[in-house]
Amino acid sequence: LSSSSAASDVYKRQGQVPVSRILTQLGAPRISLKHYRLGPEGGSALARLLPKVGWRALDLAQNFIGERGGAVLSVGLRHNGHLTELDLSDNRLGPRAGAMVLAALCLPSTSGGRAQPGEISTAPLRTLRFGGNAIGDSSANALRRLVGESSHLRVRPAWPVLARGPCLSVITV
Repeated sequence: LSSSSAASDVYKRQGQVPVSRILTQLGAPRISLKHYRLGPEGGSALARLLPKVGWRALDLAQNFIGERGGAVLSVGLRHNGHLTELDLSDNRLGPRAGAMVLAALCLPSTSGGRAQPGEISTAPLRTLRFGGNAIGDSSANALRRLVGESSHLRVRPAWPVLARGPCLSVITV
């Protein structure tokens, strides 16, 4: 067993993501951090990276990012115009952060990262997985807006998960 794989096993047992895992993927077209238990702090840290990286696909499924991490992550998503595939399923975002993330994806990507008054467009997303986040009505409205303004996205109901609220996946058609 090499020292790097032994260290990797320790990180996994402790539910931690070594910074090197992310740093080695900064120039990659896609990164998967599924099941890494990033939590709110990890979501916040990634939010600061998103405006600076060119990832086309980002898988953050099942990381317990929560409301606080999701709210901060929405800021990073607002300033990233590269993602075409995003998986935020099963992160316990809740209604507030869910609405913030979806609203951020509706904003245009400008050099300053801010939408001009009255200016609305969608991110270049082609696939968004968002199920299992108990999103509530405000997020459902933001999801409808995102899908309505996109020529690529359509809503596909997923199998409901008991006690977690509505599960929706947005997929390429």
